[in-house]
Amino acid sequence: MEAIARVTLHPYALKLARPWATARGEVRHRRGILVVIETREGLEGLGEAAPLSGFSPEGLPQARRALERASEVLPGRPLPESLEAITALLGELALDEAPSAKCALEVALLDALAQRRGEPVARVLSAGAVERVEVNASLPLADPEASAQMAREAVASGFRTLKVKVGRGSIAADLERLRRIREAAGEAVALRVDANGAWSVAEARGFLREAAPLGLALVEQPVATVGELAEVRAGCGDVLVAADESARTAAEVRAVVEAGAADAVVLKPAIVGGLIPALEMASVARSRGLGVIVTTVVEGAVGRAGALHLAAALGRAGLASGLATGGLLATDLSSRPLEPCGGAMTVPDVPGLGVVPDRLWRERAEASAGLWSGRAPLPLVHRASYTPERPAVVVDGQTLSYRALLERACVCARRLAERGIGEGDRLGVWASNGLELVVTLHAAWLLGATLVALHPRWTAAEAKAAASLARARCVLVDEETEASASAAGLEAVRLSEVAAPGEPGAWRGRGSVLLGEAAAVLFSSGTTGAPKAIVLTYGNLLASATGSAVQLGHAPEDRWLCVLPLCHVAGLSIVMRCALLGTTAVVRRGFDAAEVASAIEGGACSLVSLVPTMLRRVLDEGSLGAVSPRFRAVLLGGGFISPDVLASARGRGLPVAPTYGMTEASSQVATAPPGASSGSDAGFPLVWTEVSIRDEATGAEVASSEGGELWVRGPTVSPGYLSPDGVLEAREGAWFGTGDFARQDEGGRLHILDRRTDRIVSGGENVHPSEVEAVLKEHGAVSEACVVGLPDRDWGHRVVAAVTTASGATVDRDELLAHARRRLASYKAPKAVVVVEELPRRGALGKVDRREVRRLLEASLP
Repeated sequence: MEAIARVTLHPYALKLARPWATARGEVRHRRGILVVIETREGLEGLGEAAPLSGFSPEGLPQARRALERASEVLPGRPLPESLEAITALLGELALDEAPSAKCALEVALLDALAQRRGEPVARVLSAGAVERVEVNASLPLADPEASAQMAREAVASGFRTLKVKVGRGSIAADLERLRRIREAAGEAVALRVDANGAWSVAEARGFLREAAPLGLALVEQPVATVGELAEVRAGCGDVLVAADESARTAAEVRAVVEAGAADAVVLKPAIVGGLIPALEMASVARSRGLGVIVTTVVEGAVGRAGALHLAAALGRAGLASGLATGGLLATDLSSRPLEPCGGAMTVPDVPGLGVVPDRLWRERAEASAGLWSGRAPLPLVHRASYTPERPAVVVDGQTLSYRALLERACVCARRLAERGIGEGDRLGVWASNGLELVVTLHAAWLLGATLVALHPRWTAAEAKAAASLARARCVLVDEETEASASAAGLEAVRLSEVAAPGEPGAWRGRGSVLLGEAAAVLFSSGTTGAPKAIVLTYGNLLASATGSAVQLGHAPEDRWLCVLPLCHVAGLSIVMRCALLGTTAVVRRGFDAAEVASAIEGGACSLVSLVPTMLRRVLDEGSLGAVSPRFRAVLLGGGFISPDVLASARGRGLPVAPTYGMTEASSQVATAPPGASSGSDAGFPLVWTEVSIRDEATGAEVASSEGGELWVRGPTVSPGYLSPDGVLEAREGAWFGTGDFARQDEGGRLHILDRRTDRIVSGGENVHPSEVEAVLKEHGAVSEACVVGLPDRDWGHRVVAAVTTASGATVDRDELLAHARRRLASYKAPKAVVVVEELPRRGALGKVDRREVRRLLEASLP
């Protein structure tokens, strides 16, 4: 009997050709997991899990965890030889809460079984399967002219049924689009609309009444509930009503039938849990005279192929199926996917699914998601068993061993779980450095929650916007942020309530993590000034920690002083780095130059992470004396590093390791050996980190020594940002463009030449001018504003502004600065304002010339 040898999982990210808009939001990327089931005799079955936010009952993290569990259980089991055996095997895995994962495994098993039998999957499902399936073209939400053009193109390609997404805007706008589509498509083409449950009964009836002259054939899920569907159907005349979101299980299909709520049901294999459950649901529907429509959730080539085989197995349905969604994708898993021709799709007469991914698809899929694959022990759990008595963290003179830290984190995790926080949830933390914060970071990772790190110096509005963007389940606050959180209307929980000491009990959480799983969401200002929510995985953080250790070396007795906020990647990395290596994190609540100098002199730390302004203050204000022989390095990054600062440090015998990095690369990209840099280079790329120097205009690689835009790739690079609806928008391909200019010398050292963006780095914090300008222009006396950074000995840059006044107004500089301080974090607020008659401009479009503004302010300010 043929046996399963292994199950492998391959994350992927596919880009859509254009944003796909529905009543439930807009999709720009499709991210999922390709499943491969290999048998000992060499068969290879393919499946695809791609839950769709807003439609699927589970998210990608839940699907991934379900698949990971299955990948551990299935190897060694016999390959099922019938549909009943496949159903029984999957039933043992208890996958009902993760239907897309269940579908992926089922399709992979069917693919392998069909290959073994030497026939297509459709004929394994049903001996009466047909070869060709009529399909409709799907038209996403768009303006009327674009919709009409898409309709013309679809009809020219042979489609005879068009499905139009509606329900996101006004009914009047939807009707206008539909009229334009009917004019473009002609009377012979059938029109359907899909509202995804967006309307009330009255709205649905009004739409159908107004749309009657357009000859609408079918309306899909116009309202949310079965009862409402029945009301709509009772008064919609000749227009068929199809149930989609209301018919996701066999029981729900029976409820639809009994209520007389629909003329047809829509079946999406990835939503209902596979092809076999869909067959059962179709049988229930057809037994009562209902039609069946098979559709996809815009999966890649493998998922679409599975849906096609299901539709073929159902025979001639009389209703076109929604399988022609491959055209919505700009990239796919195969260069030869199954595509429609003349308004129909043909099932390949070959064993299995009949879709062949490109030979390099696995490598490309993993690279596009920027992930390591597989599992790894959770660092704290590993250390607590391997070196339990070694000091893990020192805060305010209190030391916790790794055993004690794990016990404290377990108590915190149990309390969070009691509040409903669990795997896959995002947990906001808005607090300053402290022991309770360190405990909570580890507790979240024990639970499987993703940290959402909010800066303690943010205003209430800034914190609320970030927490909302990340869809944080709740926000943990300290004494400093509690009142602001309450004023902002955040669902806040006191950090002290969940992270206080307590009895450990038996709760221990999980001992390992998926490397591709999100560990944290951190924020950084983007080129537009809007905050970007950057997702970092466990693989990102662990790869960065090991790369840093290789670059700087490490010793068991290392003590890493952390004076940077733990909401920053530089601070968070210290916690992860120390837990991985079994060293000690010495966490301070804030930066004090004298304290840092004392720790360096007295040997209280062997390493410290600083930004340039901090190092300058340690050298100038900290009364730094002789450096302890135990001290190994200052890891210095976060902005321009002045050669005179490095020279001063060298003169004091203080070894400095300049580094260049960013949040998107989990902190360090390149780091110089301690004491070896004069400030002209950022050192060597970390192990596993590749760099490429490219022409800014063409993207082509150029000679590294000539300089160009810096691109990086490797396991430290984030998989992407959160979209406005809180969903990960995976980046395209393995390479990430930093936006900075650099060159690489013959020895491999990286030299940062310039920043392309207008971002200002003040005291190690990123400030984007447009965000500050928007606040200044909120003041009634200000007409225009331009914000720049001027060199500052202490802060690297200081934020200053030039403004023009509104007609007839007078600007009080002190009042304007106070206005900005009330609305912005202190490091973002301008330190000085200059009033000018007009701002310098350049080019035909009259854009503000920041260089000239900078020169003007340099001449005007001391």
